[in-house]
Amino acid sequence: MAEITLKPITRENWRACTLLKVADDQRSFVAPNMFSLLQVLYQDPTDTFAPFGIYADETMVGFIMYGMGEFGGMHGWEIWRLMIDQRYQKQGYGRLALQQMITLMREKLQPDAIYIMFEVGNDVAQALYAGLGFTDTGIIDDGEHVYKLDLSEPF
Repeated sequence: MAEITLKPITRENWRACTLLKVADDQRSFVAPNMFSLLQVLYQDPTDTFAPFGIYADETMVGFIMYGMGEFGGMHGWEIWRLMIDQRYQKQGYGRLALQQMITLMREKLQPDAIYIMFEVGNDVAQALYAGLGFTDTGIIDDGEHVYKLDLSEPF
């Protein structure tokens, strides 16, 4: 299997990021990467968003981004986006990228918890997140489940 790494989105790789696409039946589950990059530039005046390309060796296969979020009356660090291009799905890249993102956020931000949201009906995302230790908060915010990864215990 290829080595999976997270590399910041920069002037050199943003175009490749915008060309990544999910399958047609997944489009309602994740915003286009172009929209996410615009959020980085314009939505968050505190600059908490951090976008990354997911690379298999030297090929960008996906996109992941964290930021400070508000959901269901709560506020905290959230994995805002995760997508794997349709050509590279079902190869374990999403799980590996999430594991790396959790480690990166834990080391850099030292949060007590990380949140992630996904559309109601996205059973694949639910299984992936639950398999990595995220638990259901019971909150549905704007049609999305809010899951939480408790990091209060040392790793």
